[in-house]
Amino acid sequence: MNGSNQTAKKILIWVGAGALLVIANIVFLVVRDSVYETIVSADRRSAAAVVTDETAAPDAIPEMTAPPPAQTTAPAPAASDLPRRLEVNMVNGSLTIETGLFFNVKYDSSLIQVENAGEVLSIRNVGSNFGVNERMDVTVIVPEETFFEAVDVSLGAGKLLMMTLLTKELKLECGAGSATLNGLIVTESADIRCGAGALSVGNSMINGLMLQCGAGTTQIKAALTGENRINASMGEVDVLLYGTPGNYTVSFDMNLGVCYYNGVRRSRGAAFGSGPNRVELTGGFGVVRVDTEGN
Repeated sequence: MNGSNQTAKKILIWVGAGALLVIANIVFLVVRDSVYETIVSADRRSAAAVVTDETAAPDAIPEMTAPPPAQTTAPAPAASDLPRRLEVNMVNGSLTIETGLFFNVKYDSSLIQVENAGEVLSIRNVGSNFGVNERMDVTVIVPEETFFEAVDVSLGAGKLLMMTLLTKELKLECGAGSATLNGLIVTESADIRCGAGALSVGNSMINGLMLQCGAGTTQIKAALTGENRINASMGEVDVLLYGTPGNYTVSFDMNLGVCYYNGVRRSRGAAFGSGPNRVELTGGFGVVRVDTEGN
């Protein structure tokens, strides 16, 4: 009898323990779901608050937000319709020509007119009356290895930056300011005229360079092929010719200037080398220095 009672008690204990485990699991699941919903709701409320704040921020402080400048981008043509000629005529401002994945022109349509007609991309000022503080800033983006038939740029005053430009012919006229040409390749002829300011040509290869320097500083680091003439009226001109002295025939024809060739002062009418590529330096006043890379 006592054995039966002991067995019955054990059964009741196991049944009770099992019931308690079931109840505990149910309570755990209910509490977990409740906490999860609370966290999710809080996160959703926080996200909504952030979106609301970001959306409402401009309206909350309109007096501190300046209106964006009017900027227009020219429609990107297909690869087969890329312009073969680039013509720019600007009074002042800045012009940047750089490489990118796609053709594009960035400009202010209230000041600049851009026309892409056939093979010619034309950029010029709108009208002729401009305020002193009105600056015309243009950025032309061309895909890599784009080869122009001709590039003709006239910039009255301002800043010019050309990066990795390939063209058959180049005409460049800068009144005052700075011009930086880097990675320039000209296969037929280049006519560059700078009135006053700074001109820098680097890492370039130019055939048939005709350069007229006014007042200011001029630095050229390039391979010059064919017939080349550099006229320096005033200021300083530094030329580093890529290649050995045997590649060039260098001659000076200066009036009152000072000439240096490969670090040595020379006479104003001296000539050096007998290479196929001729570089003639003429001018009135100033200092002209010519070095060959492999001297």
